[in-house]
Amino acid sequence: MQKRIKRNLELIKKLDLIIDYNLRALYAGASEPYPSRPILLQALDLGIEVVPGDDSHGVETVGLHVKEGIKILQNFGFDIKWRTPC
Repeated sequence: MQKRIKRNLELIKKLDLIIDYNLRALYAGASEPYPSRPILLQALDLGIEVVPGDDSHGVETVGLHVKEGIKILQNFGFDIKWRTPC
């Protein structure tokens, strides 16, 4: 499994893509958003951008846990000055 994770992260880096840090998991009662800490740390080592996403299923959950997600990413050492869309 780790071999596939590494392969996928290297492809994400090569294609200059961004990973969505899915905060919906917190709404569902999980202990952490996903991707999980080990994968996030590998992404950080590769210099891959990670942005929080709420994966809302309705207007009542838009933005839920985003501040917490940003704080988690900052604590890991991610830069939260994300690029702007073209």
